[in-house]
Amino acid sequence: MMMRLAVINQHESLGERLPLSILRQPRAIEQDVYVNLDGWDGYPNERSQLLQFIADQELRNVVICTGDVHNCYAGVLKPDFEDSASPAVGVEFVGASVSSFGIAEMTGQDLTELGRRAVPHVNPHIAYLDLKHHVYTKIIVTPVQMEVRYIAVKTVAQSISNAFLLQRFVVPAGTSRVVLK
Repeated sequence: MMMRLAVINQHESLGERLPLSILRQPRAIEQDVYVNLDGWDGYPNERSQLLQFIADQELRNVVICTGDVHNCYAGVLKPDFEDSASPAVGVEFVGASVSSFGIAEMTGQDLTELGRRAVPHVNPHIAYLDLKHHVYTKIIVTPVQMEVRYIAVKTVAQSISNAFLLQRFVVPAGTSRVVLK
């Protein structure tokens, strides 16, 4: 997912826009919030070319599922994320770690609500984010839609944990749209 990092602090101010590829290691942001930046947003030119190819060929039902950023995101893919008029050509679901600590454990706080207020200002293509839970992703594909479920575990601190439905999404067939259910 094309994700830009907004430098935020506990006072909810937005800072300089920094691409994730610049910040590769966990580091302090204004001494208030630590962000685990092991996600890698590499090959931006190739990504743009691929997404433009999808647009030019008018391909439908393009879905990317990925993970390993220790947070949950869902949103649309565009050939040019800087251009608000650029069409959505696919959707992407990013699943969080199901067995290792994330930002909530690193900071001792759930920053989801803060993120949900800040992220749309720099990442308007992201429809959903969760910075607390640890999930695996279940996908059900039918001729009319694709349903995506983020199933969260209660804790990663124990080898056995109960699970629950965190969020459900639908992608209607033929669209590049994420519908939260």
